[in-house]
Formats: sequence, C-alpha cells, structure tokens
Amino acid sequence: MDSEFIVQHWGLLAGALLVVAVVLHLALSGWQRSPSGQLRHALVGMQEQRRAAAKATDVTEKAEARLDKLLQSRDKLRPSLLQEAKDALQDARALQKIAEDRLLVAENQVRRIILEEFPPVKQLKLRRQYLPADIRDPRPFSF
Repeated sequence: MDSEFIVQHWGLLAGALLVVAVVLHLALSGWQRSPSGQLRHALVGMQEQRRAAAKATDVTEKAEARLDKLLQSRDKLRPSLLQEAKDALQDARALQKIAEDRLLVAENQVRRIILEEFPPVKQLKLRRQYLPADIRDPRPFSF
C-alpha cells in the first residue's frame, strides 16, 4: 500500500475504520450485556457497598466509644458536649442502617442476576461463591 493508493481510496479506508469501530463497540456492549458481564458489574457494586457498610460500622463504633468515654466523666463536661456526642452517635447509626440497606439491595441484585441469567446447574455454585451468607440452614424451622 503506497501513498497513491491511500489518496485514491481514502473513503474506503475511512469506511473500513468506521466498520471496525462499530464492530468493536457491538462486541463490547454484547460482552457487557452477557450474563457474566451483568454479574461482574453487580459484583463490583456489591463490593463497593460492602466497603461503605464496613466504613459506616467503624464510624458507629468510634462514636459509641467516644460517647462511652464522655459518659464516664459526665460530671466534668458541659451538657452540650454530651448532647453533641449523642447526636453524632445517632447520625452514625442512621448512616450505618442506610449503608446496610444499600448492601442488601446490591446483594439482592447479584442474587437476581444469578437466578435469572444462569442455568440452574450453576446457580448454587455461584451463590456459594459470591454470596457466602446466602447459605440457608437445611433444617426445618422450629422453636
């Protein structure tokens, strides 16, 4: 291929590049819409929510520890300081509840993708692999 060929057939080369770009785009979007692509995307979201829930739990524990420390010396402190610590603990617990709810939603999304997109033969294996807390007690319910 020399420069004369490129000058004469520039439209053909541009069209070929456009076709290659479209084929790559279609292949990528098909890969992302495949069951494994959907599961991979949901797992990334679930891991982010797990990290957020763990961080919220740490913040709540720190707020509880701070309040306990302040309550031990409550005679020496201003009441407003104790109230601020109680409010901070209440806010931390609310944020922890929200983070746990978001994690539950993410886990349910992973569970839904596994049940809807994969054959029954693979479902149990995938649930055990990605949702270890999903293993239920096989015994019947009793008091």
